[in-house]
Amino acid sequence: ALELLDAKFADMHIRKYAVSRLEEMRDSELAGYVLQLVQVLKYEARHDSALARFLLRRALACPHQVGHQFFWCLKAEMHLPEVSERFGLYIQEYMRCCGPHRETIQLQCQVEQALIAAAYLVQSLPKSQRIPALRDELRKISFPPQFQLPLDPRFECSGLKVDKCKCMSSKKVPLWLVFTNSDPCGKDLYVMFKCGDDLRQDALTLQIIRIMERTWESEGLDLRLSPYACVATGDEIGFLEIVLNSDTTANITKRFAGGATGAFSKEPMALFLRENNADTEAQYQEAVQTFCMSLAGYCVATYIMGIGDRHNDNVMLSKAGHLFHIDFGHFLGNFKSKFGIKRERAPFVMTPDFAYVLGDKGSEKFEEFVGISCQAYNVMRKHGKLLITLFSLMLSTGIPELQKAEDIDWLRDCLMVDRQHEAEDEEYQYELSREHFTKLIYTSLATRTTQFNNAVHILAHSK
Repeated sequence: ALELLDAKFADMHIRKYAVSRLEEMRDSELAGYVLQLVQVLKYEARHDSALARFLLRRALACPHQVGHQFFWCLKAEMHLPEVSERFGLYIQEYMRCCGPHRETIQLQCQVEQALIAAAYLVQSLPKSQRIPALRDELRKISFPPQFQLPLDPRFECSGLKVDKCKCMSSKKVPLWLVFTNSDPCGKDLYVMFKCGDDLRQDALTLQIIRIMERTWESEGLDLRLSPYACVATGDEIGFLEIVLNSDTTANITKRFAGGATGAFSKEPMALFLRENNADTEAQYQEAVQTFCMSLAGYCVATYIMGIGDRHNDNVMLSKAGHLFHIDFGHFLGNFKSKFGIKRERAPFVMTPDFAYVLGDKGSEKFEEFVGISCQAYNVMRKHGKLLITLFSLMLSTGIPELQKAEDIDWLRDCLMVDRQHEAEDEEYQYELSREHFTKLIYTSLATRTTQFNNAVHILAHSK
């Protein structure tokens, strides 16, 4: 049904049929595809269409799940002249009919506007003045007694813990914000707010990872992934969830193996997990199992989507063993190069320090990792058509690395779509997947440029 809503299908009756099939989706499932469905509203011949009516009806019926996603996906593109009239009409109609949810959305917008003013203020100041100025500005904000964040309607706050807030040192000076949970027994909510970075590509990538995760789970494969929340709320404006109790593999390497040369050491990740799971051997082994599963998931996901710029500040590890990737500024095989030389040569990040946690090549745990990775890759090959469709429906966004249909050829190549006609036998296709992905694992492990790039990155960012 999703494929029939692409620009290739302009016939009103075909599009109406596709919408009728979407009616079968549960609200929780539909919310996961609102990002694409809002984009294909651009392909409708008229403002009043079957798809627009369907989305409005389902958004109004389930405001805190579907309605929340619908509103912010529309608002994030209101700065674009070609869609502002149409999307503005949908926002107006939703806000007119959504009842109590109207006030909830208005409070979210009010908080966002206050944070935008604070973000632009600190961007204009010298580095030494930024944190004191930010905290002064945040103290002036009169927050509502209770409000939700655009990031996730489940996050309900009652204010900011200003003394814990800070701004980061990166170019666009994102804000590190700590919101007070409105539940007195709940934990504080850590959020990053960005002004000046286009988060639409991050939001798309994380959405696809969540869909991959659900697909694996439906096939009985729980890879213990930790895709954090991310939402674009305007022109280069948005929120990111901060994952606590975790650190970048760069920081872990510096701490446990010294400076840049530590990138060639095998022990740092294992030492980090051992330190944070020291109570019992069973606790440590559970962390290693979590590491094994999540590493497999992200190896498959980053390979299929061609995620680039995978230095060790963009790969993180939690104390419980969850490995995850952040900052998805490059995808679909758009890897960085220097002086015409491709810097990222490995199919994905699988370095000797990761293998060491698993007991190195040939160990039982390493072989388990290889088997899980191959199984996960095979599942995504079976569901490859959905991934290709989801990316195809995003061609109208204007994301720089997703401009034309040819950009999606990366997915087709990585999913070996052209080899699925060779035999419909599942066992044959699994063997094909296993052989291909096992080779990729060993190729990645043997690619020393990944460690070299990590060492250069640590050296370049040493204080």
